Amino acid sequence: MPFAECSGLRVSAVQFLLKALSPSTDAGYSPGLDEYLAFCSCSGSEYPPDSAMVLAFATHLASVLQFPARKVRRYVTALRSFCVEGGAPLSPFDDARLARLYRGIARSQPPPAPGSARPRRLPITGPILAGLVRHARLLKQPTKARAMAAALAMGFFGLLRAGEFAFKGAGVEDNKYTLLRRADVSWGVGFVDVFLAESKTDHSRKGVTIRIFKCPGRPVCPYELLRAAWDLAPDARLSAPLLQAGPTGDPLTYRELLGFIKATLPLLGFPAALFGTHSLRIGGATQMALSGYSAAQIQAAGRWSSDCYLVYIRLGDAFFRSLASALSASADSSLSPFGPLSAVQAAGASFDNLPALVARPGTF
Repeated sequence: MPFAECSGLRVSAVQFLLKALSPSTDAGYSPGLDEYLAFCSCSGSEYPPDSAMVLAFATHLASVLQFPARKVRRYVTALRSFCVEGGAPLSPFDDARLARLYRGIARSQPPPAPGSARPRRLPITGPILAGLVRHARLLKQPTKARAMAAALAMGFFGLLRAGEFAFKGAGVEDNKYTLLRRADVSWGVGFVDVFLAESKTDHSRKGVTIRIFKCPGRPVCPYELLRAAWDLAPDARLSAPLLQAGPTGDPLTYRELLGFIKATLPLLGFPAALFGTHSLRIGGATQMALSGYSAAQIQAAGRWSSDCYLVYIRLGDAFFRSLASALSASADSSLSPFGPLSAVQAAGASFDNLPALVARPGTF
């Protein structure tokens, strides 16, 4: 029986397609779809769009609605996502003219006024991490001090997204699929495994194990920091949160982590506005580039995309042991925070351009 005639399967397929995107991504795409439907209503266009219609929609967003180039690209991406769900041809979005149109829109628009654009995030590199960990250890509440220091190290050494280890919900059960628990941790000889049941690029939800090695004698050792938080946690049950910031075992929250970073960096001589929780992840990646790792290795270690995620699980212990050693060696407050890079260059670092940026710091 043809798939088109299997109504029950079609309904299930639609449900699966709708669940493929995270709620935040789905919410971000909704305005783009709404704008396209309004465009169709005014222009008499129909769905699905052809190449000319996609170009016309992007031009409408830029010339009529005066959207900036990045917003135009985001709305067209939303339309493409809608076509994926509807089974419409995707070839119109591969038209070479579309990429050139984006460039033309960007060059035709005036640069943003000073202070109007959202500032780029600076990376928390090894030297900056060392200062943050030092201050975390001085927090008045011992449990929170250990959890905060461990969280900083996990984000940097594991290249983790903050939402993968810091709690975002109002209660434990509100975030049960992303809250790290003690049951997710396995201790080995000289290493610790942290299992992430879900993450942004793990579309199949198989989970991934992040292996962090011990770095004895180093200023900052992620293994030792996590072990200290583990051993002295108020709630020793396996179902309890891994990072406990309160005397009764309450989890360390994303808000607490962000607040600590923002409050502490000025004490180290850095502007709080240019840093966030993501600075830990991009900081670890930046430090990898400064240590000579390739773009493919950095992207794989950071699970930067679904393809890199598959490569990550094939990286061996030798790789991660050397990585831990390189990153821990950089956690020295006496070192230059961004190596050969200026603050402006460091703010423009990404998983795509880091190795090239470090190789030719004066050309960016």
